[in-house]
Amino acid sequence: MPEAPKIDPALRTTLRVALVCTVLGSCGAANGMGQLMTTSVRSDAGPLDTSDAASHEAATRANEVFVELISHDSMRRVFGAADLGLSLLLVVAGTMLMMRRESAPWWITQAVIANCLFILAQALAVMWRIHAFAPQLATTLDAYLRAASPEQAADAADVPLGMVTTYMMMGMAALWGFVRLAVHGWIAWRVRRPDVRALLAATGREGN
Repeated sequence: MPEAPKIDPALRTTLRVALVCTVLGSCGAANGMGQLMTTSVRSDAGPLDTSDAASHEAATRANEVFVELISHDSMRRVFGAADLGLSLLLVVAGTMLMMRRESAPWWITQAVIANCLFILAQALAVMWRIHAFAPQLATTLDAYLRAASPEQAADAADVPLGMVTTYMMMGMAALWGFVRLAVHGWIAWRVRRPDVRALLAATGREGN
């Protein structure tokens, strides 16, 4: 029985990095396009919903604050356009790596640096906007959480539930930004390793 052909580990790594690059870029481009095409957020499309009559009014007020936080952000379209352009750059760089162009590591490095700067700016902007809305968010979220779970609210009478939740939102924005930075950093680091660069250089010599 013939043995299965062995795949060069460097080639496997190169294709894996190219795939991650392309997927990240495609998702970012789709998100950026969505931000550009979305003109507003409906008042009933907020993240809070409830069928309980006692907490319905509190949820409605909290939804209104969330809608204002998301829909009325003057930087939303700017970040959407930047996300679209920089993500397409990442797709192009990933495609170049998939085609095993010798210049692909340089292009990917530039795309990663640009996207990392964007991710950092976007995370800081989101955290700053949440901080600007913190008083409204804290008040409405506190009212909603206490109306939705009276028993738990009674046990945490002295805990500012709304403010804690607001800071958790800021923490999640920071954490998500850190994860994205880590993934992009891994791409730039891995594509510049000697095995990948040697494979690309060998492919360039064969093409010549």
